[in-house]
Amino acid sequence: MAKNIAFYLADQNPHRDRSLGITNITKTLMGGLAQLPNYCLSQVVSESSFAFEDDRIKKHTLPWRTDNSKVNRLLTDNLHPFFLKRVPADIWLYPKGYLPYLSKPDGVVVGLMHDALLQHYADKYPHFRSKLDLAYWLNILKTSLRKCDYVLTVSESARKQLTDVCERYNIPQPKIFVTYEASDFEDLEPSNFTDKGNYVIHLASEQPHKCTLPLLKFWKQLAETDKNLPDLHIIGKICPESEKLVATMPGVVRKSHLPEDVFVDEIRKARALLFPSELEGFGLPAIEAYFLNTPVVFVEGTSVAEIMEKDTKAGEFSLSSFESFKKALDDVLNLTPEEIAESRAKLLDRFSKKRYLANVDQALASIN
Repeated sequence: MAKNIAFYLADQNPHRDRSLGITNITKTLMGGLAQLPNYCLSQVVSESSFAFEDDRIKKHTLPWRTDNSKVNRLLTDNLHPFFLKRVPADIWLYPKGYLPYLSKPDGVVVGLMHDALLQHYADKYPHFRSKLDLAYWLNILKTSLRKCDYVLTVSESARKQLTDVCERYNIPQPKIFVTYEASDFEDLEPSNFTDKGNYVIHLASEQPHKCTLPLLKFWKQLAETDKNLPDLHIIGKICPESEKLVATMPGVVRKSHLPEDVFVDEIRKARALLFPSELEGFGLPAIEAYFLNTPVVFVEGTSVAEIMEKDTKAGEFSLSSFESFKKALDDVLNLTPEEIAESRAKLLDRFSKKRYLANVDQALASIN
C-alpha cells in the first residue's frame, strides 16, 4: 500500500530568503518520489511559497502569503498542523528541517536537516545575528530535533553536527539517515576544456562562515608575488571590510546576481571554484562545479572534504595556512583535463539523482 507523504513548503520563499539550495533539492526529491508507485505525494504551500507543479502531487494552499510578514510566517510555521488536520499523511516531510514549535502534525515526522550552522554561529559569531533572532532559531533547531521521529541528512559530517547538538542539550537522538545529495547539474553539458577562460570563481557571501574575507586576504598575498594569477571573479555580496580590500586588488571582477544560464556558464568556463567555507552540511556547489568539469579548492576537515577526498586529486587546504592554500590552488590549476574528467565521472556516480533517490527511498521504506 502506498504511503502518503505531505511536504511542508510554506516556509520556502526562494525569491526572498536563502532557501534556494533547499528548494532545488526539494524539486529533485519530489520529482523523483512522484515517479515511484509506493508513494502518494501532497504539498502544503502558501500563496507566495515555492510549489512543485506536477499533476500527480495534490496541492493544499494556505490562503495567505509567507514572504511579506514575519508574523504570517511565524504563525504559519508554528500553527499549520491545526489548519491541516484533513491532509492525509502517513509521513510529514519538512525539507527545511524546522518543525512547529507549538504543535506537531499527526503521523510520522521526517526532517531534512543539512547542518547545525545555527549552533556554530551561536558559538563563534554570536554578534553576527541579533540575540533574539539567534535564540529563536536555535530553539527551533533544538525543538525540531526533539520532535522529529527521523532525520535525513546529507553527510557524515552533518550527522555529527546534529548528534553533537543532541548531546550538548540532552536531546534524545532521532534516527538519522545519511542520504547525501544530488543536483540537476548532472544533466548539464560540461566544459570541453577548450572554452575555459583565464579566471577562477568564488561564490562570495557576507556570512562569516563562508570565509570570503580570509580568501581575499590570501589572494592579495598571493598576487604580491605571482604576477601570472588568473582573474578572480566574485559573485555575491561581500562585507564592508571585503569591499575595502577588493578596491585595492587588481584582477578581481565583481559580479552581482546572475541569471541561472549565465551563472552556469560562468562556472563552466572557470578554471577553478574557490570554496573556502569552514562549515557546510554538504557543499553542493563543489560537486556542481565538477559536474561542469571545473575543479574545486576546498577546506580540509569539512563535509566538502568528505565529499571530495575520495574522488578528486587536489584542492584541499587549511584556512590557517597561506602556503597550504597556495599549494592547493597551484595543484588544481595544473590538473589535466583527463584528471578532472575522471573525478567528474566518479562524483557523478556517487552523487547522482538516481543514487540519492534510492537512498531516500530506502530510508522512507524502513519507517513504520
